[in-house]
Amino acid sequence: MAEKYIGQMHYNHLGQPFHTIKKTSSVRSLMQKAQEMIRDALPIKCLEAVVIAMFLTMKMDIDRITVSFKSNVNGNVYRHIVLAIRLGDRWGAIGLSRKADLMNKDLIYPNLVDGHTLERIKMGLPLTHNPTSNELVPWKELVIPMDDQAWREIEQHARRCKTLA
Repeated sequence: MAEKYIGQMHYNHLGQPFHTIKKTSSVRSLMQKAQEMIRDALPIKCLEAVVIAMFLTMKMDIDRITVSFKSNVNGNVYRHIVLAIRLGDRWGAIGLSRKADLMNKDLIYPNLVDGHTLERIKMGLPLTHNPTSNELVPWKELVIPMDDQAWREIEQHARRCKTLA
């Protein structure tokens, strides 16, 4: 449901966001911002999509972790963020991107490993399901430069997150 809703929103190609997201805001503030963005129905970028995804999945019995990454394609650097979701032993992702393969992933994958050519990944911790929480979102608990050991570290962090949820 959340991925379909976000998928119907338009991507903001203008360069400037219509809504400012402060990563230092509390969950409560971010959920209020999500409601504002839904009400305004203006084009959004990937960070705004993640905040809306947090709001839309707040009552769902799933684990949610922010995952941001930096890639380099032909000398051009790209930064992106999605909301990774886990139910049981299956992973998926909710997000919005100019590239279809960087947004929604069905909840069918046995791990978080995807195979994109990345320079760095930042992973958070499981998010609270309390929309009135004054906690901060753990956006980047783990920062992993991509090397031969990176995917092992990502999977270890994902397993640790299962025990924290």
